[in-house]
Amino acid sequence: METRTAKQKSGEIVQLPVMSEHEYIDATESYEGFCIYCGETESGIEPDACDYKCEGCGKYGVFGFEELLLMGYVVFREESED
Repeated sequence: METRTAKQKSGEIVQLPVMSEHEYIDATESYEGFCIYCGETESGIEPDACDYKCEGCGKYGVFGFEELLLMGYVVFREESED
């Protein structure tokens, strides 16, 4: 998954998922989560999950994609029409 780096008001650097609307729907329906610290996705994460521990980096930064959307952390890109 493509990511974009952003700086929070606190100065902390986080990763934002960049995805199409179709990819977003697939991620929420398959219960995927996203770590804002390392950019890795994890399975078995509730859509409204907040601050779950990441299996990759060990930080508490895994969120469900619906929660990320509410936080303004999902960057949507245009879908190609193939």
